[in-house]
Amino acid sequence: MTWSIRQGMIPFLIRIHNFIIKSLLYSEACEESVVSEEAVLVNDFCNRKGMPSLKELESVFEQCRELNPTNVIEQIQFILENSRDEGKLMRSMLLLEMFLRTDLLRPIVYDQLLSKTLANLKSDSKSVTVKAKKISLIVKAISKNVAKKS
Repeated sequence: MTWSIRQGMIPFLIRIHNFIIKSLLYSEACEESVVSEEAVLVNDFCNRKGMPSLKELESVFEQCRELNPTNVIEQIQFILENSRDEGKLMRSMLLLEMFLRTDLLRPIVYDQLLSKTLANLKSDSKSVTVKAKKISLIVKAISKNVAKKS
């Protein structure tokens, strides 16, 4: 009788063992994950209160230029998809506009990364909605312009 109980316990103990191992591996992976410089910079800028001055916006943009621009845009995309804070959304879109004025990334990158995000952006703030539509139109226009030249 005790042997059959022990045999019945073996699959249960194996599942517990596997669960503990997976938990430990996940925990170690989380501890080793590093937040990118781009994420820190963009989030620091976007989490500030109030609208930025032109000097502040240009300063952050110059710092972003020295980093991976695709990672910066992906971080902006993350904010646009996950935040509902009007100030944070507006700051992220202002920074995005700075990028759109450069040739740091090809227009198709903006189109692929941001078109759906901007089109689906929902906000109670009219200014956020208008800014998102404006940027969406700019992204579409520069993408089409480049496609015509090709």
